[in-house]
Amino acid sequence: MLIKAYAKINLHLDVASRADNGYHEVRTVMQSVSLCDLVTVSLCEGNSINLTCDASGLPTDSRNIAYRAAELFFEHTGIVSGVSVDIAKRIPMAAGLAGGSTDAAAVICALNVLCDKPLTDDELLMLGARLGADVPFCIACGTKYADGFGEKLHSFSKMPDCYFVVACAGEGVSTPWAYSALDTKYRDFKGDAYAPHSIEPLSDAMQKGSIVDVSQNIYNIFEGV
Repeated sequence: MLIKAYAKINLHLDVASRADNGYHEVRTVMQSVSLCDLVTVSLCEGNSINLTCDASGLPTDSRNIAYRAAELFFEHTGIVSGVSVDIAKRIPMAAGLAGGSTDAAAVICALNVLCDKPLTDDELLMLGARLGADVPFCIACGTKYADGFGEKLHSFSKMPDCYFVVACAGEGVSTPWAYSALDTKYRDFKGDAYAPHSIEPLSDAMQKGSIVDVSQNIYNIFEGV
């Protein structure tokens, strides 16, 4: 089964607070875009997981979230089978485009179809959340508002049809570094100083279907660091 694993962009990305466990609660509006990896999933004899990828330097063992997605699917469903996964990378890595998460989502969804759908849509989202905060969105796709750690999805006004230019010169951004830099900038000696921006202006612009208004209300807290 060949799956197009779509990248995502954040039309709004803000941090609401930092939890005691070190994770950050976010408020974000995510949007699928046509840029995608091509993920081919095939069942085979045995119980091994074989992953190949055309991107040099990308691990093909349990360090790869797509590999872990296959492990988790078989563990959760109790199905015994081998699987081969091939990933043709088109999404830049470490670019905030959910390249790894969308590959994992593609593997879970493909395996569910190939194994006669043992999991409901809600169960797929729940399983995806165990792999990473962006995985449920990559399963659902479209336009969604997400909160919690990014795994709780809510409906949101549809993005007007338009073109985006997604530009990445090859530089990677470490997620732990980025959040650490935010903590340094936004937290004071009195504790948590995050003050989330409202998403209402973006929501209103989306409802109006105005590309100009949408572009004027896109926000990403990470731009500051």
